[in-house]
Amino acid sequence: MSRTLILWLPPVAALGGETAVRPAWLRVDDGVIVDSGQDDGWVDAWERPQDDATDGRLIALAPAADVPLRWHHYPDAAPAQAAAAARLDALKDSLGDAAALHVVAGQPAEAGQAVPVAVTTHAAMTAWTRWLAGQGLSAAAIMPAAAAVPPPEPDTLWNAEVGGEAIVRTDDRAFLSDPELDPLIAGERPIVPLDPERMREALLLSLAAPPLDLLSGAWKPKRSWAVDPALLRLAKRLLIALVVVSLLIPIVYAVRLMSDTSRADEATVDIAQKAGVKAADAEAAEAELD
Repeated sequence: MSRTLILWLPPVAALGGETAVRPAWLRVDDGVIVDSGQDDGWVDAWERPQDDATDGRLIALAPAADVPLRWHHYPDAAPAQAAAAARLDALKDSLGDAAALHVVAGQPAEAGQAVPVAVTTHAAMTAWTRWLAGQGLSAAAIMPAAAAVPPPEPDTLWNAEVGGEAIVRTDDRAFLSDPELDPLIAGERPIVPLDPERMREALLLSLAAPPLDLLSGAWKPKRSWAVDPALLRLAKRLLIALVVVSLLIPIVYAVRLMSDTSRADEATVDIAQKAGVKAADAEAAEAELD
């Protein structure tokens, strides 16, 4: 059984306050939502004992207030080239110091598909990773919440409720709704509320292969090497065998040397006896022969 906890990260502005942050969360077992809330219930949902066969992971969703999205089109570019071009274009269009920005571009599966690009800041990533660490959590991926909103119908805009945020989705953008700016952006196109059930289905589909993961580039987790207990036991046995062999080699050599010396002494005594010299050992025989 697979178990996924979806946890909405708090907006960066909320992390600076003194009030406790209670993010929205969903618990998904085998693709089915089994629990949800916007309280501290996610702690029990995540720490609940699992069977050995249960595969658990945490997916954090970054708020649209801090991570807006845009889709770029490069019809004639290969997927990798399109992703690189989208990232550069996003940097050109962004305000502020480029070094302070964290820009992540997804890679389309086929040429000609739209490339999603998320723009946030390294300060926001620092705040979120510290908040997760403070909860004793480590996310398998951090996906922009706006990336889960599906594209709208032609000549319309979606207004979707995602984790307590109202997100507006156009054909090439997704951003936090603003009552004053939304009509200006929409123009003559109607802004249609997205059905909550359809939004949940789109969110679950995005979990299988997140279109964007903010844990990339400078924020990609360093690979940790896990030691297999079976390999560790085998290494210990090999080390013991090596020590035993190392000790046996000089012992065997010493035994062979003593055996060769004994045979040489016996030969010396035998030669002396044939020469008419009677001696008890090789040393006495050599003295008599000399």
